[in-house]
Amino acid sequence: MPGSDHLDPAPLAQTFRAVSTSYKHLLFRVLLRDGIKRGRQQIDFANLAVGMMEEAWWPGFHHRLHFGVQDDVVARISAAVDQEVLRRNPEKVRRAFASVVASSGRDSLVRYVPQRFLRPWFALETRGLPDQQVDRTIEDLSRSRFSAVQPVYRVLDTGIEFHPTWIDYLERNLVIVQGWSDAL
Repeated sequence: MPGSDHLDPAPLAQTFRAVSTSYKHLLFRVLLRDGIKRGRQQIDFANLAVGMMEEAWWPGFHHRLHFGVQDDVVARISAAVDQEVLRRNPEKVRRAFASVVASSGRDSLVRYVPQRFLRPWFALETRGLPDQQVDRTIEDLSRSRFSAVQPVYRVLDTGIEFHPTWIDYLERNLVIVQGWSDAL
């Protein structure tokens, strides 16, 4: 990861050390694509979930990539959307996934991953906490210590909001960070 005078990129690399599903990686790809490339400072949970489905769709359906035993993103897409329609009409993908997410409220794809992605920024504060307390603690800390700790984003009630310093860092280093992300 490229260095920075304004933030520490090390926690971003640490985010991907403890991974048992593709969710963090899919989330990060959506953050880069929908946040940084499209210049959005906030992304709601529905759009995060739809984006994660979009990212998983092509490798999952066209290349039959299996994301792992605990990972159900492709299975959820398969159960909710007619595969043949998606293969014939890829322009309908986002609409199809949006209708799946709209019917589920805060989609299970983004129930834990926004908080768990931020865990390296709050490792000391969450060390030893029971698992059921970790997510709420990270959510609260991402809001209350947003300026001091500078995580990539903070978790809001409706989605995430990027830290301005990270927007600048990721915009300046987008090609390098995308290459690093693709190599994970």
